[in-house]
Amino acid sequence: MATVHEQRQRLIQRALRRDPGTVVDGSIRLWEQLCTELSQIIGERGVESMYARSLHQSQKQFSWCRLIRRKR
Repeated sequence: MATVHEQRQRLIQRALRRDPGTVVDGSIRLWEQLCTELSQIIGERGVESMYARSLHQSQKQFSWCRLIRRKR
């Protein structure tokens, strides 16, 4: 029996095989929705701080994240 994590990974892989651009567009749309909701609770600066922190933490596992620069 596959775990929930394994099932989720299979769904993602299938979606990527169909159309990688769709996954990117969907991810951006979800991120924008999340930012809108979070900014109402913690403010725009709070969202910026959380994004910067997650990007910093991601660099440990995904070295290519170091190439991403924040606009000020």
